[in-house]
Amino acid sequence: MDATTIERLLGPRADEMGCDECFDRLDEQVERELRGQPVDPRMKAHLDGCPTCAEEYAALLEFAR
Repeated sequence: MDATTIERLLGPRADEMGCDECFDRLDEQVERELRGQPVDPRMKAHLDGCPTCAEEYAALLEFAR
C-alpha cells in the first residue's frame, strides 16, 4: 500500500477540514478559484485526500465554468 492510500484510509489530519465542512464550503472555494485566488490550504488538503469531495469540487467547478 502506498502512502497516499494509507492517508486516505486514516482520514483527515488535525489541520484538515472534514467532509461536512468541505461540502458546506465547496461553492465558496469554486468562486475563489474562478477569481484566481488560492484555495484555502485546509480545503486543498482535504480535497487531496478525499476522492468523493474532490469529485464534487471538480463537478461544481466545471459547471461554474
